[in-house]
Amino acid sequence: MPICGCRRSRGTDHTRRRRKHRTRSLALAAVAPTVVRVPDAEAALVGNTADDETLSAVADAASEACDPIDDKRGTVAYRKQVAGVLAKRAVLIAIERAQQRNGTN
Repeated sequence: MPICGCRRSRGTDHTRRRRKHRTRSLALAAVAPTVVRVPDAEAALVGNTADDETLSAVADAASEACDPIDDKRGTVAYRKQVAGVLAKRAVLIAIERAQQRNGTN
């Protein structure tokens, strides 16, 4: 059983080799009774480049949005931390995949 799952959907503008996000959707699973959308993380991405400040805001928003349980697979604090890390990774993976598709590496 996973302790956290993260899905990222996006539309990215690669003009001028800038990684700015036009649309966004970020959801977390296994960190609350139901899947949780993270509107604060989504808002942090729109119109911004994926720099350290933006990625930190995404991770913080994801950590705050979840309401995990405390059990033998992980504490609440650990699950919140993992949610933030996975949200940040999901954004970076989405950017990398978009760049590969568009040939803008």
